[in-house]
This record gives sequence, structure tokens and C-alpha cells, in this order.
Amino acid sequence: MCARATRLGAPPSTTATTTKTAHAYADDRFLVLASAGVWKVIPPSEIVNVAAAEPDSAAAASAIVEEAQRRWAQLWQGENTT
Repeated sequence: MCARATRLGAPPSTTATTTKTAHAYADDRFLVLASAGVWKVIPPSEIVNVAAAEPDSAAAASAIVEEAQRRWAQLWQGENTT
């Protein structure tokens, strides 16, 4: 488990599986790897806009997570989802 993922709250036993395949091209500016929970509330075109507006990868990752959290909170409006 990556230390960064653990710092972001992922339990040490978390595993990941690949569900999509993408090809990288020379003119690609970035690659976004996100959980289904992020993709469920933010369409890919909006994720691209959020990431592109940030100065670096760390800021882009934080902005995407914050936006996904905001949308989940708005969607569930305080319901306990645990």
C-alpha cells in the first residue's frame, strides 16, 4: 500500500483492480486514476477541467478529491453511508 494512500485515509489492506485500459499519447497532459466513487459523481470531462486548472499533480489530485467529497456530501445530504 502506498504511504500517500494511507495518509489519505485508505486502510493498509486496500487493494486495487484495473477495470479500464487506456493508451497514452505524446500530446496527453495528464492521466487521472480515480476510484469508482469519484467517477460516479464527476463526469470525465469535468475531471479533466478540474485537473487542468491546477498548477501541479498534487494540487490536481487534491482538487479532484475535494470536488468529489463536496458532491457526495451534496448528494447524500448528511445520510450515514457507512
